[in-house]
Amino acid sequence: MKMLFGSAADAATLTATPDMRSTLPVTNLQNEFREMVARTSSLAPQDVAMVWVDPTPISACVLYRNNLSSAATMRFRVYDEPTMGVLLYDSGTISADLAKPFGELWWGVDPLGASYFDAFGYSVAWHWLPAPVVGKYAVLTLNDPANTDGYIQASRLFVGMHWASTYPPMNGIELTHDETTKVYRTEGGSVRSEAGAVFRRLRIAFDKLPEVDRARIVELLRTVGLRGDVYVSVFDGLANAYERDYQGQFKLETKSPSVINRYSYIDQEFVFVEV
Repeated sequence: MKMLFGSAADAATLTATPDMRSTLPVTNLQNEFREMVARTSSLAPQDVAMVWVDPTPISACVLYRNNLSSAATMRFRVYDEPTMGVLLYDSGTISADLAKPFGELWWGVDPLGASYFDAFGYSVAWHWLPAPVVGKYAVLTLNDPANTDGYIQASRLFVGMHWASTYPPMNGIELTHDETTKVYRTEGGSVRSEAGAVFRRLRIAFDKLPEVDRARIVELLRTVGLRGDVYVSVFDGLANAYERDYQGQFKLETKSPSVINRYSYIDQEFVFVEV
């Protein structure tokens, strides 16, 4: 499992090339609200640049709740300075979507190139660096010239250092699809619904996490707590519907105690609610 808590992009100065729409600027990527999106003004290749005052460790980049198509690509680069003197990391041009492999297509229904996110309502683009780098400048390049919306948009940009648990969560992972919909019965006996928002609730538990994980969990509970949002991917690397369904932008809903059952090993439970 991987978790990116706190986004270093929030502390960066963001610029977009070309400029995004004035009413939906690139700075909307620095808040946690799903309705405040950043939107391009065209389908030209889009750069989102991040500048930090201090050197910043980076091991992951996630563009959340976007409208990228299955043909979209992304490229993520990190430099030592805004002058782009030393290139510290370059992902190259990679897919920005979770495409279904040939054997997973629903024959007669799915077109070639279908994505696991096609019926999800939005897409998520992520990239995990093979090793952390420390820089003061990063650029995310997006390209989706065939997007039928006529623009590219997203609601959140996560960039920073992620935590990868030494061991996977215990059996019994719980995923609930909750909603604020109100169901009531009329005087005539009919059942009516007032549609509300749909969101997920995720419960995961670990046992016998070693000291290196305990230290990162303490960092999460102290610096983010119930206040900030995190990006969680329980089944990272599977590249299938499991990875899609058990990843997302969440907040901790409850703070569970860290239980030491033996020296240097802890048990820990997390309950997340989708943002």
